[in-house]
Amino acid sequence: MRDSVLPEVKLGDELQLNIIELRKADRLQVCSESLQALITFFEHWQEEHIMANIDYEPVQQAMEKLKQLSADEETRHMAFVREKALRDEASLINDAVKRGEANILTLLLNQRFGELPSWVSQKLSNATSQQIERWSGNVLNADSLEQVFESH
Repeated sequence: MRDSVLPEVKLGDELQLNIIELRKADRLQVCSESLQALITFFEHWQEEHIMANIDYEPVQQAMEKLKQLSADEETRHMAFVREKALRDEASLINDAVKRGEANILTLLLNQRFGELPSWVSQKLSNATSQQIERWSGNVLNADSLEQVFESH
C-alpha cells in the first residue's frame, strides 16, 4: 500500500505495528491533541456519535475518504478479496510450518526407531502443532514408538 501524497512511502506491516503502539501512548496519556484524535479514529471510526466530536482536519479527511470508499461496491469487493487473501496466506504459512514440524519429527523417529509403520504417518498428518511439539520432546526419552505418542 502506498501513501497517496508521497507515493514513494510504502505503508505496510510497520504502519500496523505503529497503530497498535498508539494504544500504549493513549494509556500512558502522552498524546498531543492531534495524536489523540488519530487514536480515536483508529479505535472508533465506525461510531459516528464519537467521530462527530473530532475536528482534527486529517481525521475528518480520512472519515470522508472512508465514506467514499464504502459507497463504492467495487472497492468494497476489493477489500473483501484482500482480506481473504491475507487469511489464505496465513493459513498456507501455518500449514507449511506444521508440515515442516512433522517432517522433522519423522526424521527423528526414523533415526531413533528405524522404518516407521503407516500408523505413524497417519497420526502425524492429523496432528496439531502442539501435539507434534509434545511428541518431538518425547522422542528423547521414549523406549518405543508407542511411548512417543502416549499422553502424559
